[in-house]
Amino acid sequence: MIDRPTPGEQLAGIAGLALLLTMFLFAWFGFEGAGSPPGLDAFDAFSDWFNIILVLAAFSGMALALVGTGVARLPIALSVITTVLAGIGTLVLLIYVISPPSFDFLGESIDLEREFGVFLGLVELVALTVGGYMAMQEEGTSFGGAADRLSDPGGHQPPQHHQPPPPPATPQDYQQPPAQQAPPPPQEYQPPQQQQQPPPPPPPPPAS
Repeated sequence: MIDRPTPGEQLAGIAGLALLLTMFLFAWFGFEGAGSPPGLDAFDAFSDWFNIILVLAAFSGMALALVGTGVARLPIALSVITTVLAGIGTLVLLIYVISPPSFDFLGESIDLEREFGVFLGLVELVALTVGGYMAMQEEGTSFGGAADRLSDPGGHQPPQHHQPPPPPATPQDYQQPPAQQAPPPPQEYQPPQQQQQPPPPPPPPPAS
């Protein structure tokens, strides 16, 4: 049975689901001028590598809310994966907000303007990063511990130096323990002998 998600896992799951929906439903960048074509969603505005990071971060947050730390086969904790992916996505998207990407149309580069979706996605990525980091704190995971586990996934311990066993004892070294003397048998109790009194002297002969 899966335990109830912690606050950090709940925040990561909600932010991941909202980010995935925002990538489909909202325009992130648009064209300048009236009568321009509709805006571009995240899949049309960004390169494939960045969309992969966003999708993986969203699914990682949702998986964190569903299973928590139940994925024991992963080399590192799922909360660490969520935090790292969402953190990278936040930094890259912040760069795109400051400097919007360009769109190539018939060999010409067209500047794009920011739409509501890019700001909403940035807020969701920040919430996803915070939720993943809260989950790390709740389960006691750190980036240093995750790096150590990733470098040594088998959890092997360093070899220990065993001391050679002592040589067997020689007959000269073996000393027979002294034999214990058996205690003397208990003596039977004999009552003290009573001294016999001498018989009384015979009566004197009668006078004639």
